[in-house]
Amino acid sequence: MGRVVITSAAYLGDVAPYIPIGRRLVEAGHSVTFVAPAGFGSILAAEPFVHHHYGVDFSAASMHADPEHTRLMRHPLANTPRLAKYWLKRSYLDDPAAVEQSIARALEAADVLVTHPAVAMISLPLAYEADVPGVVGHLFPMLLPTERWTPSMPYGFQAPRVVNRYAWKAYDLFGKLAFPEAEINDLRRRTGMPTRDGAAVSAYRDAAETVLLTSSHYAPPANDWPPVTVAGFSIWDGPADAAVPAELDAYIDDGEPPVLVTLGTSAATDAGARFARIRTDLAARGLRSIVLAGNEANAAALGGQPGVVPFAPLTKLLPRCRATVLSGALGSVAASLQAGIPMVIHPQLWDQFWHGRQVTRLGVGALARNVRHVASSVDSVLGDEVARAAGRLARAIADEDGSAAVVGAVERAMAGSR
Repeated sequence: MGRVVITSAAYLGDVAPYIPIGRRLVEAGHSVTFVAPAGFGSILAAEPFVHHHYGVDFSAASMHADPEHTRLMRHPLANTPRLAKYWLKRSYLDDPAAVEQSIARALEAADVLVTHPAVAMISLPLAYEADVPGVVGHLFPMLLPTERWTPSMPYGFQAPRVVNRYAWKAYDLFGKLAFPEAEINDLRRRTGMPTRDGAAVSAYRDAAETVLLTSSHYAPPANDWPPVTVAGFSIWDGPADAAVPAELDAYIDDGEPPVLVTLGTSAATDAGARFARIRTDLAARGLRSIVLAGNEANAAALGGQPGVVPFAPLTKLLPRCRATVLSGALGSVAASLQAGIPMVIHPQLWDQFWHGRQVTRLGVGALARNVRHVASSVDSVLGDEVARAAGRLARAIADEDGSAAVVGAVERAMAGSR
């Protein structure tokens, strides 16, 4: 059996899809080291693999304590270029030596690397230097180039092929400007990997195999995508020892099935007032709600109201709810799709807008760009038509297993490197 290193960082939605992959690798007999920031230590502590510190604490908890992150997340769409620079600064440039040394130590004697596509800009060159093949678990179908549509940043559209082609060139230029690509190419030079344009935004192309962790029923692939396996979602069911808090359990049982409201960890930055507005507007329409507030500060902003907790395992709650209000992060969208629950996407970041349009196109949810429209959007998805569409899609994806597909890619990479 092999020794596998997993690397991810940033928000919980960036780390969570790789936890079931780690579990499945251990079940298959492999030893796993999960490289993630210290801020995820409590979540990873009960898992059957080793948690290895990333080198810097580029985690949601650390970012939520940073006034600069709070300021940028007040207008995240307008601040997308600044956020890109902020994320690279926090994930690497604050202390490149610490990050490189931490990942390099984890890769010593490893057989395969599994990595988040953004962290791949750092981890794949280090794996190349260590002669370790890499597998990317990709989370962003909207960032795979094709002549069929333009990039989703956040508003993609279909145009003539020549327009789409030049739009992707512009996206590559955006990546070159938004991320300090010179530092990434310097890392590639030092590790013996060829430098190239797009070294930051398309590092996944250097992997032995890329597995897209979405469903073809949800994100139909383009026939000219780069080589990628569309495998199905990798859905995290919460920490191994997590349970629904007793007070939340009692609240759900004490009335009609509620609407579940959660904005993940990125969109939940300083979101107490937004949670309160959504809950008040839903109550005005006679709809009960539960709120997973993301952190203690957001929960406190709701003044001790019943049905509000910082965190509870989403997959355990969804079967007891009638609809969800989500930020549009992939993990919560995937869990709602699997449960067949109608959803409303209230997005903050560019990829979340894509998911909002996608659930609308498929008839399983709605997009609410403004907090004022969330409650009315919830009303719009509570009918039988949306519920039937959500149920059909849930049945279509029921047998897919993105985690198992990554395990297969890891074992193929091991076999190919021997």
